[in-house]
Amino acid sequence: MADRIAGKIFYAPGELPPPDPAEVAEAQAAFAEFDRQRQAVPPENEITLRPDHYGNDLDGTEYEQWARQRRADREAQGGDQ
Repeated sequence: MADRIAGKIFYAPGELPPPDPAEVAEAQAAFAEFDRQRQAVPPENEITLRPDHYGNDLDGTEYEQWARQRRADREAQGGDQ
């Protein structure tokens, strides 16, 4: 039986059927295209995102307040640590 933790659903091995080979091939092709586009960007145009700037998996879960407090504490100490 699936476990629900922090808004995510976790299944035990064997609870789900194997993925469709066509879906796997489609996903691999999408990743390959993304990598091709990423590698085409010149180094001077690359950007780096800090982990707390592109989203947080804990927002909207029972751990949201805890995560917000950790971010506030980290910022009060002078940034990422």
